[in-house]
Amino acid sequence: MWREGVTSMNEIFFSYFERDDFSDYLYGVLGRLLTYATAFENDLKKLCLLLNFKYSHVELSDAVIMKIHQSVALKTKTIGTSIKNMGQFLSLEQPMNNKLSDAREGRNYIVHELAVELIGRFLSNQDRDYLFTKIKEILPSITDAHLTIMSYLAIFTNEPIPTNDYFLNYNKIIERWVLEEVNGD
Repeated sequence: MWREGVTSMNEIFFSYFERDDFSDYLYGVLGRLLTYATAFENDLKKLCLLLNFKYSHVELSDAVIMKIHQSVALKTKTIGTSIKNMGQFLSLEQPMNNKLSDAREGRNYIVHELAVELIGRFLSNQDRDYLFTKIKEILPSITDAHLTIMSYLAIFTNEPIPTNDYFLNYNKIIERWVLEEVNGD
């Protein structure tokens, strides 16, 4: 089956090699978005590993915490399994489970669908508007859940909790980081 929009064999092979400031910027946005979605997933997995240690009565020394940070990428649990485990360990209420599930769906959309939808589409302002609209719809669910996860991580590792101002502005900070162009100063 051809990729949607493919009308001939000549369009099957990847051939979107033209680069300009416009396309580089938009692919940069997508890259930063993927990076943030991955950070959310890794922090969720770290928290689940910490909870496994905590509830198995292993002392959470700095060495154990460092090992968790280093080994998180090796764990193959899905993000859905991680959310389920976290909910069980922490006896999360349904609104929190919903928040985490919404973030998982947003992360999965970014990683598995949005990037595919955008292959070869960075040709117009309409495509840029489409990308920005999707990001602004999806990103808040991930940033809200990520703040919660990072807060739990900070509590369990005795790290300082950021200021209230940080929490209030976090969504906008991440949105700006993902979407803003770098000035050529």
